[in-house]
This record gives sequence, C-alpha cells and structure tokens, in this order.
Amino acid sequence: MTDLLKAIKAIVVLENNSNDGTYLSGECPFCEDPGKSFTYSPGKNIYYCFACHKAGGTVEKFESDFLTRSPLDHYRFIESNIDLILGDLKPHLYYAKLRNNREEINKILITMEYLKKVASALKEYDVTSGSEDTP
Repeated sequence: MTDLLKAIKAIVVLENNSNDGTYLSGECPFCEDPGKSFTYSPGKNIYYCFACHKAGGTVEKFESDFLTRSPLDHYRFIESNIDLILGDLKPHLYYAKLRNNREEINKILITMEYLKKVASALKEYDVTSGSEDTP
C-alpha cells in the first residue's frame, strides 16, 4: 500500500467499483457531494473528484487539499465520522493499557471524550445556517 493510499484511507472509506480494480471510489473529503465522486487509481497512484475537480498524486497535495477546507467543513467531517474516529482510537488505548502508560491512556481518554462532546454539540447546532436550532 502506498503512502498516498494510506493517507486517503485514513479519511475516506474506499470501495472497489471497477471489475478490474483499476480504481476505488468513495465520498469526497473536499466537497459536499453526497455521491461517490472521489476516485483513487492504484495503478497511477492519483486521486480525483468528479464533483469539485481536486486532483493529485502525493500525500502532501492530499493533506493540503484536506486542510484548506473551512473550519465548518472540518466540524461536519468530525460529526459525520465520529464513530470511525473513536473506533480508530480504541486500539491505541488498548496498547497503551498493555504498556501501562498512564500518560498516554489519559491523553487518549481525554481526546475521545472531547470528540464525543464536539460531535454532540454539532448535532445541536445547525451547521448549515450557523445558528442554533430553535423549535
């Protein structure tokens, strides 16, 4: 697995949507297109979104494209992927407990609790209009 594919898989759930495995696709991490417009070509080691037209072939370019999103987009990403993010932290917590590394255990637990609070707050906040929902 290439470094670019590792970086993409850390953020995007990819599926093999071609019979010959020439490309993988998933929801774009850069735009709000609800379809599977984001593609990655293992043979060429490049990515492309058919909705927002972002493309690249290096880890640096992918991370740059992802990090230049607005803070609101990052909040939406956390809200929609909170279970996946917390699931990724669980193995780190397990190994920290095996090593009896109290400092690392506390950092992971604090991070997990913080992310849960952020996700909960986002559900109560209308991120589309930027205001709290009123009944």
